Amino acid sequence: MVQPLLAHRAFALKYRPQLFADLIGQDLAVRLLTNGLVKQSLGSAVLFTGTRGVGKTTLARLLARALTCPQRDPVSAEPCGTCETCTSILGDQQLDVIEMDAASHTGVEDVRAILDACPYKPVACTHKVYIIDEVHMLSKSAFNALLKTLEEPPPYVQFLFATTEVDRVPETVLSRCLRLDLRPVETDLLAQHMAGIAQKEHLEMEPLAFTLLARAARGSVRDALSLLERASYIGRDTLTVLDVRALLGLSDESRLEDLLTACIQGETVTTLRLLRTLCSEGASAKEVLVQVLQALHVMTCFLVEAPLIEDMLFSETVLAHLKGLAQRLSVPAVSRLWAIFSKGLEEVMVSPSPELSSEMVFVRAGYTAPLPDLHALLQENSSFAEERAPYTPEQPAPSGIHSFQEVLSALESRKEVLLLEQITHGAQLVSFKPGAITLHQNGVGAAQDVPAKLSKFLSQRTGSPWAVTWSAEEGAPVTPVREPSQQRLQEPLAKQVVELFPGAVLDSGT
Repeated sequence: MVQPLLAHRAFALKYRPQLFADLIGQDLAVRLLTNGLVKQSLGSAVLFTGTRGVGKTTLARLLARALTCPQRDPVSAEPCGTCETCTSILGDQQLDVIEMDAASHTGVEDVRAILDACPYKPVACTHKVYIIDEVHMLSKSAFNALLKTLEEPPPYVQFLFATTEVDRVPETVLSRCLRLDLRPVETDLLAQHMAGIAQKEHLEMEPLAFTLLARAARGSVRDALSLLERASYIGRDTLTVLDVRALLGLSDESRLEDLLTACIQGETVTTLRLLRTLCSEGASAKEVLVQVLQALHVMTCFLVEAPLIEDMLFSETVLAHLKGLAQRLSVPAVSRLWAIFSKGLEEVMVSPSPELSSEMVFVRAGYTAPLPDLHALLQENSSFAEERAPYTPEQPAPSGIHSFQEVLSALESRKEVLLLEQITHGAQLVSFKPGAITLHQNGVGAAQDVPAKLSKFLSQRTGSPWAVTWSAEEGAPVTPVREPSQQRLQEPLAKQVVELFPGAVLDSGT
């Protein structure tokens, strides 16, 4: 006859806290609630928020029992756990404590059913408690329906909300609740908690194995107990660190050392061989990159002489190797590797082939790691570090202007017709020498700004400063520039005039 299987309870349910004192890592939230219970000043709505598995629903159920327990401890506010009210709540049989999952009851009709029951007093308890889990899943209409009752509830009604995404809860609801943020549990405390449960389950494990499981749980008690339960199925008398690493898909420390060393030395073939070996042994590409980033963080701490984080999972042997490896690099080089692997981790997370993407990340890092540091390169090559003269724009080569006629020719060649006409018809030359010209204003043919314009033109033309001024002293008339008559008569315009007017005589000066 086949014996019936006994009902199995998961570790997370079997060891769920039954008292406030059993809850780990949430001392502040427990103190606030117990003080509110003792002083009977707890608000009509309490919102528990935090990541998964930190005790939101557990704390809400504990608070529901403490509110309704007639034999509650007057000092610690702990429920007795033995009275009819406590046992009925533990057995989900209490009519005055209603728990609703908002993920499956999101509509306004579900909330309206709660609101319709609020005016009726409790059946057997002092309070009517409504626990709404994952409250952020409620619809907008459902939240709006709650507002009035949350603001002015009956004195015997207590709302307890739990959510992992507090940002999705409307501000109008948050302002009506006592908000308690539950933090992720510290790794050391979580490891001690698992060690105590393992002792109750007669499970032998190496101390560092608990730390590995706690680190993988990322502050979640439920995840930690689930991992501990998975580890118990391995079936060994004593679970080792290697067993837990294989369970979590983590790479072996010694192989990780060799992989990082080969990558930093630019040995691409060896790097790819070691990476493929790790993946074939069960290590995921994501976890390998995460561990490499952790190793780079340790190396950076060694370089800048900063203390290591307390929950670092590397052994003393690995830390010593990483310290020696860090001494061969500089902070900019390690930072460059960190940037490559951080970007590579993002690529692996979205890649259809994580193993191939991780190989490309290591190839990229392997070709970048041996590159010399720019500062060290400048120090080695002193010619780069020499001070150089400040940059000055190239000046145009000075052209030889040694007479005033050359000034007029330069104006004509640059098509400065207006300035040329003002000088030839409205000015007299008083004196000339390279770099200085004195003119006399002859009537109104030349404007007052002729010297400034001429000085600017000559300075740009020759590349050296020129001083041009007006003088009251009269000078010699300025003779216009004349080209040889035969050259002027050969111009296309002159030829067209002769063709249009046969027998015309052209003056070469016109």
